[in-house]
Amino acid sequence: TILAFKEVLKYFPGAKLIMGGEGPLREACYNLVRYLKIEASVELPGIVDKEYLLKKLQHATAFVQHSVTALNGDMEGTPVAILEACAAGVPVIATNHAGIPDVILHGVNGLLVAEHDVDAMSKQMIYLLQNPGVVKRLGAAAKQNVVENFTMKKHIDCITGKIIAAYEKRSSGNIKM
Repeated sequence: TILAFKEVLKYFPGAKLIMGGEGPLREACYNLVRYLKIEASVELPGIVDKEYLLKKLQHATAFVQHSVTALNGDMEGTPVAILEACAAGVPVIATNHAGIPDVILHGVNGLLVAEHDVDAMSKQMIYLLQNPGVVKRLGAAAKQNVVENFTMKKHIDCITGKIIAAYEKRSSGNIKM
């Protein structure tokens, strides 16, 4: 994400990147930002609370998440941060990784790139910065998708339906006439 954003700054020198969170890669991110001399354009606030996140999403052009499969094969599940951004009406630029394509449909409610494709990530960032109408369209579609498909009721109904179907399947084998 940082490498892609460095390219964005060539075209949009006033752009800002905020990367929240803690973890083993935070120091490497901090050092990379310093090495690239883009400290004035990148914030690394650490863990952020709900109020901070909502405030930043209100003014965001996009939510960017460049997820990759770990060397041990570990991947994300359902991308909660992406769901939160979508619920706020913010379009997402993310990698075609694990559960992300279950939420983001390329060109419909966000943009997807291949894992490790820094060039494609930067091009998608630049594209959205150049096209505010697309930002608005993708953001509205992202919000609609979350409201229609990712509510607690929808998940409970899905789980309940699967439980009932499994019970009926199991029970049908035990019925004798």
